[in-house]
Amino acid sequence: MTITYIDTKELTRWFERAKAGDVIAYYTGTSLPYDCRELPAVENLREAVHETAFERGPDGRLLDKNTLHLVQRRVGPKPEGNKSGIFEYIAVKRGDRS
Repeated sequence: MTITYIDTKELTRWFERAKAGDVIAYYTGTSLPYDCRELPAVENLREAVHETAFERGPDGRLLDKNTLHLVQRRVGPKPEGNKSGIFEYIAVKRGDRS
């Protein structure tokens, strides 16, 4: 199983240029949370996605900035020894809500 992901600079460039409805697959693998523990670059990417999509409220909870819609979809069967399958993590640029 090959893990693929973009780097944080590519995510930033995409976000700055993207129009409402544009889509980017930022990670493909068996489990983003698990791979974050194993691969520091994936953890950095996950943090960058969350910083783009959310902010901390005064009470410490995450608040949606309405910038990205985050989607996960299954794109492949379970690899040997895996309980779930292969997933693609996708960000969709949201439009202005003004």
